[in-house]
Amino acid sequence: MNKRKFFGILIVIFGVIMVGGSMGYEGPYAIMAPISMSLIVVAGLLMIFWNKVKSWISN
Repeated sequence: MNKRKFFGILIVIFGVIMVGGSMGYEGPYAIMAPISMSLIVVAGLLMIFWNKVKSWISN
C-alpha cells in the first residue's frame, strides 16, 4: 500500500469521527457542520481512489 492510500484511509477515519461529532452540534450552523466535515471524507476517498478518478477524468 502506498503512502497516498494510507493517508487517505487515515483522513477518512478522521473525517468520519468529525462528521459523527458534528451531528450533535446544535448551534446556528447545525446543518453546515456535518456537510463541511464530510468534505474531509470526500478528500480522503479521492486520495484512496485517485487512480480510478484520474482515469475517469481523462476519458
